[in-house]
Amino acid sequence: MKYVRDLGELPDLTYSDKIANSEKATGYRNIALCNFIKSFGNIKNEPEVVLDFYFDMCSLEMTCRQLSYTFSFLVNGARKLSDNKKIILKSKTIRINALMLTCGFYDESGEFAFK
Repeated sequence: MKYVRDLGELPDLTYSDKIANSEKATGYRNIALCNFIKSFGNIKNEPEVVLDFYFDMCSLEMTCRQLSYTFSFLVNGARKLSDNKKIILKSKTIRINALMLTCGFYDESGEFAFK
């Protein structure tokens, strides 16, 4: 949470317990996929810990403006807009963007990529 707060310059950023708990109670596919990936040794932590973090991050309480600003380094050469600080390697932003293109929209990913 501190990382996202720092990126977005949002010291009071939090997440919704209500939404996170709802996701945890109904996120059967995410739970199954996390355990499936764990079975191949690609997740080192316990699935419960990973999923708790995932559901909390999915429940961040941000406006669209705050969200786009916070993660704008993904389209700004890996650099933060406010101070041009390098956040991650540029090659990693390319990989993250490719992953987001193919999985970030769930069922609409293929449609979005095709257009």
